[in-house]
Amino acid sequence: MSNSRLNVLTVGANPNLVYYSWKLNKTGDFKIHLLNDEINPDNQIVITKSHGSSSVFNPDVIYSDFSKLSLQTKFDIVFLSSKSLQDISNLSSNLSPFLNANSVILIESTGFVNLEPFLKNCLPSSSSSSIFSILSTLDIRKLDQNQYFINDTALTPEIIIGESNTNNSKYQSTTLSKLISISKIFQSASSNDYKLTIKN
Repeated sequence: MSNSRLNVLTVGANPNLVYYSWKLNKTGDFKIHLLNDEINPDNQIVITKSHGSSSVFNPDVIYSDFSKLSLQTKFDIVFLSSKSLQDISNLSSNLSPFLNANSVILIESTGFVNLEPFLKNCLPSSSSSSIFSILSTLDIRKLDQNQYFINDTALTPEIIIGESNTNNSKYQSTTLSKLISISKIFQSASSNDYKLTIKN
């Protein structure tokens, strides 16, 4: 990895996205941009675990909507969550100008199925971005504005990335290579807080 930090954008208010970006932020390898209208940019984000420890998360930039982003900024990794299929369609049109040729989009799919094929259809046909689902068994909840709670359990949470209805053995080599790269990023940020799996 080069000395310059990769640009990461999280779009949406799903608490899982706060967790993903918080963990990546702790590596120091990424510039974290949060686009979340439920977060107050003037206050710190506090993440508390059920055993009592708390961490402060200070993203590099917090936006309330896409109009605040500079068109000169392109994002290497995007975490995306949505409330509906229509929301995905709207988000994709707003997101497209901020993607580069090698952008990787991870769409939060916990509790949903086949979201990334829909997102692919919503992006311009010229887009070369890689799109994967990300799911998890995390139990993280929003308590209040800028306040999040992680309910630690005896079982280690699992984060799963991949494509819908695809077996590991059927991934194309370039796709599998990107999934492995993303998994290594998450593993470097883990601190044994979770295990990372490429979807079978």
